[in-house]
Amino acid sequence: MMKIIGNSSLLTMSVLPKKAHPQTDFILDEAKNIAKSLGIISKGYASYSTFIPDLFPEAPTDRVIDVTVFFNTLYYLNTFFGEDTFNRRVTSKKPEIARLVKLWETGVLVPSPIPEINNVCTGILWFRTTLMKKSNKQFFKKITKNLFTHLYHALNPFDYKTIDEYIMARRWSGGMDATINLYEYVYENYIPDEILKRNPYMNRLNYICNLHPTLSNDVFSYPSEQHSRFNLIAVFLETNHASDFEDSVHKVIKLVNTYDQEFKYLYDNRENEIALIDPAYQAKVRLYIESLRNCMAASYYWQISTARYKHKNHFLSNLRIPAYSLELTE
Repeated sequence: MMKIIGNSSLLTMSVLPKKAHPQTDFILDEAKNIAKSLGIISKGYASYSTFIPDLFPEAPTDRVIDVTVFFNTLYYLNTFFGEDTFNRRVTSKKPEIARLVKLWETGVLVPSPIPEINNVCTGILWFRTTLMKKSNKQFFKKITKNLFTHLYHALNPFDYKTIDEYIMARRWSGGMDATINLYEYVYENYIPDEILKRNPYMNRLNYICNLHPTLSNDVFSYPSEQHSRFNLIAVFLETNHASDFEDSVHKVIKLVNTYDQEFKYLYDNRENEIALIDPAYQAKVRLYIESLRNCMAASYYWQISTARYKHKNHFLSNLRIPAYSLELTE
C-alpha cells in the first residue's frame, strides 16, 4: 500500500479553465456513435472520451465532434500498442509506421490480418478525410508532421538513459503538439509557422503547454503504471536522482510546478508580446494564447476529477478510492 503523500493541490494550477462546452453531451453521443461505427471503442472509453470537449469549450460543435473521434482513435491505438505495451507479446503486432504514413498520404486502406490495426487505420482514415474537406493544405501539412512524430514515438518508445532524454521522448510520444495544432482547426484560426515556431515567446508557450499536461499525467497515472518505465516518477528512481519513492514524487511535482509558474508569467505578459506581432495576426494570436491557457487548466482539472486516474492505492488522498468504487466506475 502506497503512503499518502498529500493531495492533488501539491500540483499548482495558476490559470482557470473556461466553462464547459454547452453541447458536451451531444458531442459525446455523436462521437461515440461514430467511434462505434469505426470500431475504435476500447476498455475504459468513458473515462477518457469526456475530456475532449473541455479542451475546446467555445468551438463549433461539428469540429469538436471531429477531434473527439480523432482522440478516440489515438487512445484506442495507445490501449493496444502504446509504450505501456512495450514488453508485452503484442509488441510484435504493432502497426508499422510506414503503413500508417502510406494510408495518410494516399487515403487508401490496405487491410491487415490484425483487427486492432484495421480499426486504428479506419479511424485515422476517417479523420484524414474530414481534414481534407474542412481545413487547408498548410494546416494538413503541419498536423501531419506532428501526428506522425507522435505515432512514431508512441509505437517505438525511446530507451532513455537520463531524465532529460525521457522528457524529450515523452514530449514526442505524448501527442500534445498535434493536440495544440487542433486549436487552429476547431476555431479555424490558422496561424503561420513563422509566428508559432520562430517567435521565441510563442515557441516557449507551446513547449510548456506540451510538457505540463504530459508530465502532470505521469503523477496522476503512476499508481496504474507502476509496471512501466515510461513514467517520470519511475525515471527519477531508475536514474538514481531520488532517494526513495516519496522523494521522487516531490521532485517530479516540483518540476511540473515550475512549468505552471512559467506559463503564468508568460501568460500575464501576453499583451506586450502580442503588440510585437504583425497586426494582421494579433487577434488570431490572442485567441490562440487563450486556447493554450484553457488547455493547461482543463487538462489539470480533468485529471483530478476523472475516474481514469482514481486508484485504491493512490498516493494523492483525493484520488484514492475504495476498490469496490473503482470497479463501479470502470
